[in-house]
Amino acid sequence: MKKSEKQLINQLINHGHTFKSDFKNVAKGDWVNKAMQDLDKLGNELKKIMN
Repeated sequence: MKKSEKQLINQLINHGHTFKSDFKNVAKGDWVNKAMQDLDKLGNELKKIMN
C-alpha cells in the first residue's frame, strides 16, 4: 500500500466526511440514526482498506 499508507487512508476518509457533515447539523433521533449508520460502516471499512 504505502504512499504513507495511502495518505493515512485518505485522512481517515476525510475525517468521517467531516464528521458526517457536522453531525447532520447537531443531532436528532434514534441516536442520530445509529450514529449515522456507524459512520457509514466506518468509511465502508475504510474503503476496504484502500483496495
